[in-house]
Parts: sequence; structure tokens; C-alpha cells
Amino acid sequence: MDIKSMLMKPIYTVFILLSTACVMNSCDPQNTYRKSIYNQTDKDLLVTEYLNKEILNTYTVDNNSESLIYNFSRTGGPTGTCKFLLGDSLGVQVKNNTSLIVTKNLNIEDSWVRNSSGSSAKGYLTECKAVIKNTDVILK
Repeated sequence: MDIKSMLMKPIYTVFILLSTACVMNSCDPQNTYRKSIYNQTDKDLLVTEYLNKEILNTYTVDNNSESLIYNFSRTGGPTGTCKFLLGDSLGVQVKNNTSLIVTKNLNIEDSWVRNSSGSSAKGYLTECKAVIKNTDVILK
């Protein structure tokens, strides 16, 4: 066996492995995950995302508006629940008003409405939405 064929064999092997990986990856569709909070109150809300008791992100959700707090895509199956994917908990309070508290607990699954559509061939869209109403805001 000459030197040229000895050098080409590993190159062909690497090429075949990379080609196979690219084809396999392209067969696995992207799945999109969105999580939003719909503020149906007449107050602006401040939503804080925590990870290990440290603030990860803070979002302002204006009154009578919706704010998207997660929006990302990944390969793999659809997300079956509305559990946290980045932080470990969410806190919500009325912005600039410490005399009011929000009673809606965004850390429990029942506070979220989940909707999923799509297919394994084209990918899934999973949307989770929490609605906060005026009845969820009370005096401290």
C-alpha cells in the first residue's frame, strides 16, 4: 500500500462520518417553545425570573398587554409541560406599588395554559400562556 492511499483512507472515513451526521441532524426538525404572560389588569407588572435565588431576568408586562418571556427552538421532542426551562421560579409583583400583591402563582403548572401543534416531521410549536386578571391583584 502506498503513502497516498494510506493518507486518503482516514480522510474518506471522516468525510463519511460528517456527511452522515449532517443528514441525521437535518432529519430532526426544530421545535419551538414560547412562554408568555398576558396582563389583563389595569396595572403594569414586574415579572422576575430566578435561578438558585439569584435574579436571572426581569420583564415588565404593561397593563392590558402580553409579553413573551421565552422564545427559542431546539431539536428533539415537544415539551410536554409548561415547566421552567431556564430559571427555577418566577415572581410577579405590581410595578412601583408595594401596597398591592399578585396572588397568581406562576410557579405551578395550573397557572399556565398549554397549546401544542405540529408534527414529528415538521416540528412542534408549544405555547404556554399565563393570564393575570384584576382579581389576582389585592391589597397587601
